[in-house]
Amino acid sequence: MRIAIVGAGLGGLVAAIALRRAGFEPVIYEQAQACGEVGAGIQVGPNAVKVLRALDLESGLERFGAIPEHHVGRSWKSGRVLFKSATRVACLERFGAAFYQVQRSDLHAHLRRALPADAIRLGVRCESVDAATTTIRFADGTHEAFDAIIGADGIHSMVRGCLLGPGKPRFTGVICWRGQTTADRLPPGLIGPDSLNWMGPGGCIVHYYVRPGELVNWIAHRTSDVWADESWSLEGDKDEMLKAFPGWHPSLITLMAATERCYKWAILDREPLPKWGEGCVTLLGDAAHPMQPFLAQGGAMAMEDGFMLAESLRATPEDIPGALVRYEAMRRPRTARVQLSSRARADICQVASPWKTFKRDVGYLYNQWFNPGAAVQKADWIYEYDVAAQMRQLRAA
Repeated sequence: MRIAIVGAGLGGLVAAIALRRAGFEPVIYEQAQACGEVGAGIQVGPNAVKVLRALDLESGLERFGAIPEHHVGRSWKSGRVLFKSATRVACLERFGAAFYQVQRSDLHAHLRRALPADAIRLGVRCESVDAATTTIRFADGTHEAFDAIIGADGIHSMVRGCLLGPGKPRFTGVICWRGQTTADRLPPGLIGPDSLNWMGPGGCIVHYYVRPGELVNWIAHRTSDVWADESWSLEGDKDEMLKAFPGWHPSLITLMAATERCYKWAILDREPLPKWGEGCVTLLGDAAHPMQPFLAQGGAMAMEDGFMLAESLRATPEDIPGALVRYEAMRRPRTARVQLSSRARADICQVASPWKTFKRDVGYLYNQWFNPGAAVQKADWIYEYDVAAQMRQLRAA
């Protein structure tokens, strides 16, 4: 049974690995000429680690991933600690898996190694999809029919447009800069082994290691009425970026100034969809449910999607439309909740009002006193989830 996957991101790769192990023949079509991404970090929470565990791919993460000791929230100017959670210990004890922070390209390569080289067709642009015939038309004028088609082609998904009609994503009013620097370019001890979120008026800055003690990743968010191109590879102006954060803590300015190149993009999202597919065609990841980065779950949701989609098809390979409907029904409630929760977390991290800032900080202080570790516990419902365990329960039922 031949299944086409449009897009070689994390979700598309996980889907292909899981489908092959379920006995299908997936082929990924990727328009880029080569696999590889501009340097960017990604947080791989316990729920995403459990997906990799189910695919026997958890081993190896420790070779290139960093595990933060704590998640720490700080005030943008003074550096005062707002909350502190013992991430390394808490995630293993509460959720049964570690919390990794990795270079996205390292994780991408780790997944690619689990597939044969001919499972990914590079430099192939898919022009359109016909759900009635389960056919893809390619940019070279050829077309091909498949047993199923999966759109894993991101927020500007071509497959989504063919299924659901045109529609642009919404600009959220937040612009981001991101960059990386090696530890040897920084003063000794400037960046500890924790994941930090500095929250200030109308913005926040997050930084963490993506290779232990070696490479630091940072992302700086700023509310703005000015549109920016949504791109992972649009190089930004470092002076413009530094001027966007006047008065912020000196350690942050030192970190960002030490970065040779920074990249700039606009954060976009969409409303949760009432349906993802039609017939033997469906969506996963950002093509189905793009979300803001404030819960760091975009990649994790795509990975969960890919695994559950494959398991649903494994259960009833004779009924592909039914399997895809079941996959969608199981995934839509969770991904919609994460979408909306990520949007709400943006408002918390980027509060501009002094009164709202005071109330937020008092709330953090209260939680630290009476409910230590609450910053992790607020994401319990995300991290404790195990997509493989859910599928085992469904099969047993």
